[in-house]
Order: sequence, then C-alpha cells, then structure tokens
Amino acid sequence: MLARSSSEVESIRLWSNMLPLLLASILLASGCSDSSLEQVPTPQTTQTLPENDGAVYLPLVVGMKTKAVVEVEHSNGSIESGHATMAISEKKMINGHEYYAVSREWEGVTGFQDLTNYYRPTDLGIAVIAGESDDETLELPLDISLGHRWTASHGAVVMTYEVTKEEHAFNVRGNEFADCIRIDFSWTGCDGYNILAPQIGVIYSTFTTEAFKATISAIDHFDPSQPSRTFFAGRPSKSK
Repeated sequence: MLARSSSEVESIRLWSNMLPLLLASILLASGCSDSSLEQVPTPQTTQTLPENDGAVYLPLVVGMKTKAVVEVEHSNGSIESGHATMAISEKKMINGHEYYAVSREWEGVTGFQDLTNYYRPTDLGIAVIAGESDDETLELPLDISLGHRWTASHGAVVMTYEVTKEEHAFNVRGNEFADCIRIDFSWTGCDGYNILAPQIGVIYSTFTTEAFKATISAIDHFDPSQPSRTFFAGRPSKSK
C-alpha cells in the first residue's frame, strides 16, 4: 500500500467526498477565498426545483446509481486504478428537512473513504450536509450560466467555483453526452473541474495537487425514473 503524507490524505478526502455529485466535503485546513466572488448564503427553505438550470444537472432520485473508473497518477510516476460507486439509497429527515442520502464506495485506490452525504433541494439550489458534519452549505446554485462564480465553505475550507464552459458534446470512454457544462473548482494547493451532463450529474472529473493527479470517468448510470433509457453505450475507449 502506498504511503501518503497527511496533506495528500486530506486532499484526497476532500476530493473524494465531492465526486459522486458535486463538491461536498469537509477538510480541517485553511482554504482560499476571493472577496470578489459571490458569497452564497446557507439556504434555509425548501421548494420543488424547476426543471431547468442546476436542477437538471444535479438530479436527486432514490435508487439512482452511477459507477465510474478512478485513476490516480502520482508524482513519482506510479499509477493506481480502481472503481467508485455512487448510490442514492433513501430519504432522511434531518433538522426538520428531508434529505437524499447519497453514499459512495471506493475500490482499488488508497486514501478514498466510503461515506454518505445528505442533499436537499432549496430555493437557492441544492444544499448538502457532508458526512458527519452538522453544517449545511450550497452545493450547486440554480444559476449555472456561463461565467457564474461563487464560493462555499466546507468546515474551515473555502472553495471557489466557476461555470467555465458549455460543452455541446463531451466524450467519456467512448460515450458522448450533449449539453454538458464544466465547473472549475479550487482551494489552497488544489484545483480541478467537473463535467456535468443533464439528468445524470458528474460524468467526468479531474483534480490536481503537487503530489498526484486523479480522474474519475463514469461508465454506467441507472435512473429508476427512466428505467428504459440507456445512458451509456458501453463502448470501451480511453478516457478523455
């Protein structure tokens, strides 16, 4: 098993928390902030999200499941390969609000922790409680127009986000998805981006530190609200 520094383990922990949907995490270290960015308040009220913008790119359906290939390339040239599975297992009442329990499990890569986060729709977008934390923060705002920037706090870490590109077509391991968006994210010493597809969520993500580069590429997706739909053709191919 590879030996990791404490900073590398914490970076993996933060990144692995956010992958299955979007950027929900806890890290006991300082993050970066930018006073020019929009400071998004913690959402307090719930309502049914409209079928557009952020709601389409971060669907919450009990029974939904996504499987992915995970690749980690270390600065010394060594490479780890494994798999990740995200599943929305149930709804749960927390502090008077109904959340979707989103679990994620990792195989074949060191330092990635299995855990469950809790998501709910609000009037601002999708909110999350990460792991064992009691704090709720905004995961994805309704406004995901090109150039929109915002910040969110995860414990002591302040993460910055920006919608940087609209992908008319994005290929992941031989499967092409239309109308995708790219959201860049960063905190101290770390940066990366996610590609989100409508009605699925994150289909591709990459993350870089001085110690390693990691990518996650979705290979299968099931949505019980659309049981007859084929999201992935299953054609083997190199990751984008």
